[in-house]
Amino acid sequence: MVNEVVGGKRLLKKSILETREIKINHRIKLFSIGFSGLHYVAPEQNQYAYKLEGFDDWTTVNASSRFASYSNLKPGKYRFMVKASNNSGVWNEEPISLKLL
Repeated sequence: MVNEVVGGKRLLKKSILETREIKINHRIKLFSIGFSGLHYVAPEQNQYAYKLEGFDDWTTVNASSRFASYSNLKPGKYRFMVKASNNSGVWNEEPISLKLL
């Protein structure tokens, strides 16, 4: 699940699986996107990779760093993508994505 908070407000009203896009006011200078993937065998060994298409490349983080922060984005259209691996290093094939407008 991805959980966006901008300016102290939660932007998603539904699960990321049911949300295709969100609008972010161009005056917002900093926002974070939190995410999690559930695999209970050894959750501390899960890994995540995320990317804001049009802004950065894939970044891989461990289970204790399940968020991405962005600041001073130029107005435009972006796509946030995130994928996860289990404790065996098996990654999901298709990342979950969200359009940011």
